[in-house]
Amino acid sequence: MISQFHPHANRSKYRRWIPVMIVLGPALLLLAGALIMVMWNWLMPAVFGLGKINLWIALGLFFLSRILFGSFHPRRDKHQRPFFYGKDHARYADWWEKEGKAQFENYHSQTEKE
Repeated sequence: MISQFHPHANRSKYRRWIPVMIVLGPALLLLAGALIMVMWNWLMPAVFGLGKINLWIALGLFFLSRILFGSFHPRRDKHQRPFFYGKDHARYADWWEKEGKAQFENYHSQTEKE
C-alpha cells in the first residue's frame, strides 16, 4: 500500500486534468491571440496609422511580449518576497535586535541633522 506521504500517492488525481489541459491550453492561447488581434485592429490603425494584423501575427506579438517583458508562469517565486520571509525570518529578527535597530537609528539621526 502506498502511503499518503509518498510523492506519487496523488498521481491519479492529476491524470484526469490532462485531457482538460490539452483542450483548454490551446483554446486559451487562441483566445489571447484573438484579443490582441481585435485590440490591435481597433486601436493601432486609428491612433498610429498602422495596418491591421491577423491571428498569427497577434500570437507572435503575444509570444514576443511574454519573452521580452515577462514569463509564461505567474511570479510566485521567492525572489519577489523580502529575504527575511520563511525560514530566514528568525535570523533577520536576531540581526535586527543585535545590529539593525542601532544602524537604523544611527542613519535616521544623521538624516535628521542634514
